[in-house]
Amino acid sequence: VVIVLALAGLVWAIVMRKERVVRASQPTFIAFISFGCILMSAAIIPLSMEETTVQSDRGLDIACMSAPWVYALGFVFTFAALLTKTYAAYKVFRKPDVDSVAGGPFDTFKTLAVLLVVNVAILLSWTLV
Repeated sequence: VVIVLALAGLVWAIVMRKERVVRASQPTFIAFISFGCILMSAAIIPLSMEETTVQSDRGLDIACMSAPWVYALGFVFTFAALLTKTYAAYKVFRKPDVDSVAGGPFDTFKTLAVLLVVNVAILLSWTLV
């Protein structure tokens, strides 16, 4: 259900991207949030694996460790977009006399990169140990 709703929201944002409300909320942020929600919702799939669906213990181990990876990466995508958007709003309220505030997709990519590096380092140490 969540995956369908996230895809519907993404399609809506793409179709309505010329509208003022969607332009103001920036479709890139909507895409990041939708993609993150899809990943977080997809984390339930590896958790549903059991001995009757996967024949080997190695396959079960992989399914078990892939759930935190998928969920954490989905959370990072969602959180990076929300964090960047919130920070842009903070800058507007801190200095309301500024006409334009940088808070576009490039800032989201920078935030996403930092959060991904931290999360991948933590997940790699957890997986390899």
